[in-house]
Amino acid sequence: MAAIVKNPTLTAATIRLYNRRNALGLYIEMIIDCMNIARSTLYRWIHMYNNNKLSFVDNPKASVDKKFIRGCPKKFSDVCINYIIAYVKDNPQFNFKVLRKRISDFFNVKISRGYLYFILKKNNVVN
Repeated sequence: MAAIVKNPTLTAATIRLYNRRNALGLYIEMIIDCMNIARSTLYRWIHMYNNNKLSFVDNPKASVDKKFIRGCPKKFSDVCINYIIAYVKDNPQFNFKVLRKRISDFFNVKISRGYLYFILKKNNVVN
């Protein structure tokens, strides 16, 4: 199974550069600065490459699963979001702490106060 990466071109170029670092006289610090990535990202890619999860590095025609990140990920079901909206509409003077506890009890998920506000604002319940 191919790994999911955000930018396969950058990943492949970085792995190829890492593999040739001794011949080019490069240090790890030079690679991460040049490619503008974190050290942990480089080591994660190396680990995936060594475990044959990045087949597109050696075979440019191999399939690649791209990961697209747009906005906030879907953390909660529509049922949970509808519950939050209905609760706030029924209780205009609601308490965030009580609502968070109810969500935790009913849906067995944890939610932050900020994410609650994000859901309410996205659904035009609050200004």
